[in-house]
Amino acid sequence: MGLVRLFRPERARIETRNEGPSAAQPAVHAGAPTEASDDRLGGVIGQLEEDVLLTMRIIGDTAEKAQAKVEESVSLVDKIRDTSDHLSVLAASAAEVSNRLARTTEQLDATTRSIEHHVAGADSFINEARGTAMDVTASMDRLAQAVDRIAGVLKIIGNIARHTNLLALNAAIEAARAGPAGRGFGVVAAEVKSLANEVQRATGDISAQIGALQNVARQNGVAVGNIASLIGRIEPVLGSIRDAVKAQSADTRDASARAAESATFVRSVASQADDVKSLTGQATTAVRTAGTAGGDMKTAIERFTQRSMVFLRHSTRANRRQQERVPVKVKGILQFASQTLPITTLDISTGGALLLDQSEAIWPGLSGILTVDGIGTMRATVVARSELGLHTRYDSIDADAIIRINDMIARVHEENKPLIKRVQQAAVDICRAFEDGLATGRVKIEELITIDYRPIPDTNPVQYETASLPFYEKALPVILQRHRSEYPRPLFALAFDRNAYVPVHHPEFSLPQRPEDPVWNDLNSRNKRILDRGITLVGARNREPYNLRVYMRHQRDGTPAPIKVISAPIFVKETFWGNVQMGFPL
Repeated sequence: MGLVRLFRPERARIETRNEGPSAAQPAVHAGAPTEASDDRLGGVIGQLEEDVLLTMRIIGDTAEKAQAKVEESVSLVDKIRDTSDHLSVLAASAAEVSNRLARTTEQLDATTRSIEHHVAGADSFINEARGTAMDVTASMDRLAQAVDRIAGVLKIIGNIARHTNLLALNAAIEAARAGPAGRGFGVVAAEVKSLANEVQRATGDISAQIGALQNVARQNGVAVGNIASLIGRIEPVLGSIRDAVKAQSADTRDASARAAESATFVRSVASQADDVKSLTGQATTAVRTAGTAGGDMKTAIERFTQRSMVFLRHSTRANRRQQERVPVKVKGILQFASQTLPITTLDISTGGALLLDQSEAIWPGLSGILTVDGIGTMRATVVARSELGLHTRYDSIDADAIIRINDMIARVHEENKPLIKRVQQAAVDICRAFEDGLATGRVKIEELITIDYRPIPDTNPVQYETASLPFYEKALPVILQRHRSEYPRPLFALAFDRNAYVPVHHPEFSLPQRPEDPVWNDLNSRNKRILDRGITLVGARNREPYNLRVYMRHQRDGTPAPIKVISAPIFVKETFWGNVQMGFPL
């Protein structure tokens, strides 16, 4: 739109300069320019057309180069995005491995601490066992000493028993010698001897038991000594284990700390990889948006070029196709080479016809015989294909065909008179509403006649606001709806300012835009738009009492349909504002 703004100030200056008291009466011209001035002005406008085309071509070439660079950038960013995706996956995998390693080292550290605790318990147990062994050894020593003392006592008892036995024997001998007087003493001696024998046997048994006890005590002492020796040998081993466990515990804690640091670092890397992925995604979106913008710019340049050329070619003094054209559907045929194809005209003049584009077999440059029902036969050439259809030029036409075409043109105007009057009345109603707004202070003339279109953010296609938009949204809908409701109902009834800005559209075409859906928006959000089609601009800048032309309307489903559009100019305080336009089936 920057290019549009570049040309608009000069255009506005020229239009303002040309406006005057006669502007309110567009059908009446202030004076007839001379043929020489027509030729000079036509030459200037022709040169301007060539300059605009050249400028647009240069800008278009630059835009194509920029688009190519953007596409290259998109490819590079896509590769970076793929790499960052892979990096993000690797980082996530490394983070998982690091987390598992950290958990494993934590478990190992806990196990090492448990081993260290058990080793410390073993130390305490060994110390207790050593003490117990020493106590047992001391007890066994004391037991051995006690047994030795008992053995000594038993030995003495045994000796006494032997001596007693000898004494009893001697007493028995003496009792025997004494005869009957010694018989009682002999009995006592026998009993003493028997008792002494029993004592000897008992002391023998006890001595044997004491011997066995001494043997067991000696064996126990040896065993306890062996246990003490084993405990003594275990202690250095446990000391080595304790030292190793301490070293392992320190290493494990260090490994755990490093694993935790590694996990933290890897998580940081993974987070940054995700950030890189996110930024790459944003960069991809930005580059693609730039690519879309570049494509939109190219499209805008093409449409601006078409818009400018159409307007220049339709200007009163620069129109190289001086013949009047009217929209009309007429059947016919086009013959070329060995083919005959049916055709339908969309508009017609004494210099050429616009044909409905319904066959790929017809292309620009093709020449043949064009026969139109009710007109006759002409030799014609297809000079261009546009969104309107196939443009043909008559290479030769007879006088009778020209008369019949002029009669058809007059008949079309006559048939459309009721519709033309409706459109003109709508223009009068809008003019009154605008002048009433000026009189009541609801709007200013500089707000109505303006080029200050402010883009509405985040709209695609771009919608615009102006200072007068609130006034338009209150004043226009009632008028437009009233005229749209009359029979026959027009397909649309809209007010375009002189730059083809449509502040207000019908409700079904004024829906809120959908994000990221420009195709839907283009068909359903047509209010507050500057329509860039050249044929629309021709109607918006019409200053004649009315303008009747063909138009290719894009329907809600996106398919084009030819219609006829009637425009009538709107003047506010003798200043040209734009046109009201109504579309009707063709």
